[in-house]
Amino acid sequence: MIRCQPQQISARVPNLGLVPWEPWPSYRAVLLAILAWAMLLPATAGETETAAGGGGDVPDVELGPFQRFLADPPWIKYVRFRRSGNQEPEMDYPEYGKSFVVPSPWAHYDGALQPKGFFLRHLAYTSRYYRAKWSDNRLSDELVYEPPRPGEEWIIGASTGYWWQLDDREGVLVIAPREPEPGHSVTNGVEIIAKYQKQILEVLQCLGMPELVDAEVEWLDATRFQATSWQHGKIEGAISRRRADLVEELEYQVTRPAKRRVVMRYAYSPQMRMPPVEMVRTVVADSGTRSFTNILDRWEEGLDPQHPQGFTVRDFRRKTEPLQFFLVWSNGVRYKMNQEGTLTRTTETPPDFSALARPSRFRAISGVASVTGGLVLLGVLVGIWRARNKNSQKQKN
Repeated sequence: MIRCQPQQISARVPNLGLVPWEPWPSYRAVLLAILAWAMLLPATAGETETAAGGGGDVPDVELGPFQRFLADPPWIKYVRFRRSGNQEPEMDYPEYGKSFVVPSPWAHYDGALQPKGFFLRHLAYTSRYYRAKWSDNRLSDELVYEPPRPGEEWIIGASTGYWWQLDDREGVLVIAPREPEPGHSVTNGVEIIAKYQKQILEVLQCLGMPELVDAEVEWLDATRFQATSWQHGKIEGAISRRRADLVEELEYQVTRPAKRRVVMRYAYSPQMRMPPVEMVRTVVADSGTRSFTNILDRWEEGLDPQHPQGFTVRDFRRKTEPLQFFLVWSNGVRYKMNQEGTLTRTTETPPDFSALARPSRFRAISGVASVTGGLVLLGVLVGIWRARNKNSQKQKN
């Protein structure tokens, strides 16, 4: 059986290598930290960590470079890429009956995916950097884009010991221990967000097909394949057009959670045979037809000898000034850390992640979806609070 899945990541506590920091007043700081991990959640849910490139029984047929890539996807040493803006999560303001989509046609990222860790950096035009504009204490119909300065991008990642996310524009760091380290819990908020962000890279490994991230793929011959996904059930597909030994189009059927047909179209660079540099996914369902695109601007594959234990905050933070706020998730509880390294439980009630602690993996998807909606709403409410607070301060001045 052929797998398109990331390898399970072990855990050891690394040295974060952080400079001293000074805390903000807890109310504002906690809200900013919530915003850092609540605003961006990919729509595709799931939490699978099994062996990548593990390979299985391959049919006794000659497979081309495309089939071999999908059968045994390489680790991503570095990738810089764009996702079509319609893949960014919508920003909902239910209190005001408004919802916004990212107006940019492209969201820009870079990242890496290695056996013991990953990082994903939001470079530009992701929903992380948009907010609704306020005028006279009222929410307008206009979005404001606030790009980060170089070195202040929102980054999320993992080392062998920690899930972490860094928002150096606000000076906020959030970490959570990874399994089997003490304090690990499936209800640790930053872990859940990190797994969603990690899947953005895993989709590239699976050549733009998110349904295959948690699937076992079997090539029946050089053209037809089938896959089994705990989230999407049985998937059947076939190559429909090729040029020489490069696949230009394939189709597959998905039956769960809703029946749909998916058409993948690929374009290649003369300088690189695999992977394709353009991956266009068109979903045809009863609800309509939508297309989503990933474009690779730079691709380096293989193991990174510089990061055998994954990625740490030290790899990215270039500022010398202290962090403003440091949050730690442990056993589903959120703490703030002072300069002496003492943890104090935050007084604010964190989101309820208890729905994720369940025995059945098939129950996972509904619970994750509910938490996803709750976190997006929470992030929006934090944005509203920040905007109102700024307006009130202006009026006092």
